[in-house]
Amino acid sequence: MEYEGILYRPPSEARSLIIQVTIGCAHNRCTFCNMYRAKKFRVRSKEEIMADEMQPFRSGIEAGAEFVMVGHLIVPDIDEVPATLSYKIATGILRDELKFEGVAITDSFEMESIADNYSVDDAVVMSVKAGIDMILQPKDMASAVNSLEQAVADGELSEDRIDESVRRILTLKESRGLLK
Repeated sequence: MEYEGILYRPPSEARSLIIQVTIGCAHNRCTFCNMYRAKKFRVRSKEEIMADEMQPFRSGIEAGAEFVMVGHLIVPDIDEVPATLSYKIATGILRDELKFEGVAITDSFEMESIADNYSVDDAVVMSVKAGIDMILQPKDMASAVNSLEQAVADGELSEDRIDESVRRILTLKESRGLLK
């Protein structure tokens, strides 16, 4: 079954998929703000989004998905910042409501939606504070690492928050036999 531009699979078949709903946004067909290039969007309620666009996430999580990519999408009914920078979405919805316990990764931070609107330092810190575990392609890796270290030193991020992500990543690597 086709669902907003991606192949929808029932939970029994979705375990190994990296679930994302951002593909439909590239065609301006979904309700999220298309932050890749344009800023066109249709506003829908959180309830409508949870019932429709979040279904692939829900199915994948119910099937045991270990990895989820979060897109740079703005859902005005929930938060005014992209989902990758939003605690309300990355933690409130993905982790608390949908009960996702695996690794959450951002879409590329080289995309216009982040690169043109946020500094590397601000975006990386906001994303980790939001509950994201891995940042995909920050424009300047050294700056990204330095900003996280500085945020911990300044008390803006706790070491416990960093440890949560490290634990999730190492647990996934261990389960896949990638640690020796």
